[in-house]
Amino acid sequence: MPNMHTPPLAYIESAGKGLPVIFVHGNGLSGGCFHRQIESALAKQYRCIAPDLPGHGCSANAASPEETYSFPGYAIALVDFCNAMKVKDAVFVGWSLGGHVILEALDRLSCRGIVIFGTPPFSDLADLGTAFIPNPAMGLLAKNSLTAEEIAQLRDTYLPASYSADSARFQQDLGRMDGAAREYFMQSISAGKFKDERRIVASLTVPIAILHGANDPLVNLAHLESLNAPTLWRKKIEVIPNVTHAPHIEAHQLFNALLGEFLGDFGT
Repeated sequence: MPNMHTPPLAYIESAGKGLPVIFVHGNGLSGGCFHRQIESALAKQYRCIAPDLPGHGCSANAASPEETYSFPGYAIALVDFCNAMKVKDAVFVGWSLGGHVILEALDRLSCRGIVIFGTPPFSDLADLGTAFIPNPAMGLLAKNSLTAEEIAQLRDTYLPASYSADSARFQQDLGRMDGAAREYFMQSISAGKFKDERRIVASLTVPIAILHGANDPLVNLAHLESLNAPTLWRKKIEVIPNVTHAPHIEAHQLFNALLGEFLGDFGT
């Protein structure tokens, strides 16, 4: 079983001592959403670490929410966490929000490779409009306070309710999330407080794997395919069939196999 740790950011860490692999979760969730990776055979070989971003999971709420709850703020938290953990030459795995945070922080991270999924890199607000598929549940991520019914709606947008154990975890995480994180984060997006992710991907010097759930209700595959990504792993988007926004849960065996193949390119 992984070990649980506390501030400055709470995190779980596997027993593996090899290449560091840092998992960054989606909006409103926690590092625990990667339990199918942190508890897998990969975690015996690699040093797998999954932090909780500020205002999420077991991490404290932000003291300066208007600054912290933004791409730049989350990026600073990730960089500080990696420095405190003495993480060097790591592979970073980001789901949804987590992938965007990794791209935002990339110029300050010691990174050998990147895996993103549920994360369509975008350049500006107009590009953001094509990156994501319109979904009414996404409007809930701008509200400070959510009802139990709204939390359930958001949960079911991330993951089919048939995955009952993980669905219950998502419900708990979404209910715990600092409401200010939803409010200020969406305000920061509207204010354009983010880097040009398309340009970042186009200028990468490390490999990037982009995975996509074939039935993802949020991410536009055509947008992903339009990226200029010279270091794209295997020169293609890896589309995982019959899954939605959470392939690391819905098809965790296939996901872990792909991740293992990507990590294998770096040795141990």
